[in-house]
Amino acid sequence: MAGDFRSEAERREFTQLLGGPGLLDERGESLVRMVGFVSGETKTALLQESDGLCFPTFYAAESFPIVLIEAMAWGLDIVTTRWRAIPDLFPTGFAGLVPVQAPEALAKTFEAQLGSDSAGELREWFLQRYTADHCLGEIKRALVDLNPKG
Repeated sequence: MAGDFRSEAERREFTQLLGGPGLLDERGESLVRMVGFVSGETKTALLQESDGLCFPTFYAAESFPIVLIEAMAWGLDIVTTRWRAIPDLFPTGFAGLVPVQAPEALAKTFEAQLGSDSAGELREWFLQRYTADHCLGEIKRALVDLNPKG
């Protein structure tokens, strides 16, 4: 689990839940590893070794969460919220979108997404929409459209 908590009380509650049913291995240790805030090479390594990304945001200033694009690039299963413009980042009908602040739907959807075909489909979506070459081509096309003579 990467990221920070809104409060110390929230962190304690989350940590306590990690000892719940289905979240411990045969040695009684948590299956969830908390790493806190990550960036740069640490974030890249974490994405590389992950199976999926759960991003249940409802942050007021969320606009274009780059972590979702990074997760697509690494071919991860993704579950995120139908918050602001986030649904526009995904193909029509993407099953990994859940309502904001709906933990039961989040858990159910994440369980369904892991091992589904969506990760490969999202990787293809990334290659079609979000590579540097594609984005530069779209910028060039937009600029040419502004001045068709030039």
